[in-house]
Amino acid sequence: MAISGAHYGQVVFGCEVREDGTTDGHLTVAFDGEDFLSFDKKDLRWISAVPEAQTVRQKLDNDRDMNQVWKQKLENDCLNRMEEYYQYSKPTFQRQSRPDVSVSYRRDVGGRALLSCLVTGFYPRPIEVTWTRDGNTVHEVESSGVLPNHDHTFQTVKQMELETGSAGEQGFSCLVEHSSLQGVLEVPWDGKTGRTPAGSTSWILGLIIGALLVSGIVGILFWKRKRERKGPGTHQYNRPSSEESGQVSDDQPQEPGASEERRMEERS
Repeated sequence: MAISGAHYGQVVFGCEVREDGTTDGHLTVAFDGEDFLSFDKKDLRWISAVPEAQTVRQKLDNDRDMNQVWKQKLENDCLNRMEEYYQYSKPTFQRQSRPDVSVSYRRDVGGRALLSCLVTGFYPRPIEVTWTRDGNTVHEVESSGVLPNHDHTFQTVKQMELETGSAGEQGFSCLVEHSSLQGVLEVPWDGKTGRTPAGSTSWILGLIIGALLVSGIVGILFWKRKRERKGPGTHQYNRPSSEESGQVSDDQPQEPGASEERRMEERS
């Protein structure tokens, strides 16, 4: 196989222990992101995924000693290494975090009435969340899938659309099954639709009130700072115009030196 230019190869080597105790190992090779070769440890041979891999496959099949080494690594070395790593991470893998479950009612932007079941904070990842009505499973549900949280736990949301006229009715429950629970956790909906309908402007009002409070506080601090800069008991006076400079009243403050200049004029 003649190739030119830049290319890249990938090798995936791994093993697994299934729940029933059986084990398996795999060794695959990819070329430019596409499957290229895989190793059959049982028959000690390579399997080509594309015609271009035939030449390489034949060369690898002829190296029986190396294929025996790959079999040994997959069936023994990989499993031993995995068991060693598992012991270091055992507290993490075996920890159990109970889920927090909450049920809520809302209307989306399209006006649909939705019941949502939020399940969060659980570990490990596998979980079952279902909606029921009068004990019967509701199959028409929407799921967010299982998503990670910032603290290495998981969350998921299951929501269902209420039929017209069903809002306020009883009998809806969210059922959660998880390894951290002793049994099935049932959280019923109390039939309350909440006080905040879709399109409510209460959040806008809150923002406006918050902005007014902040601007008022900033104004007070600015006024106080300006007053402190002037100092206590200081006032500003306007200097008299040129027409009034010759007259000084008793109740008008005089500039420094003004009285002395007046006395000198009288003497002259």
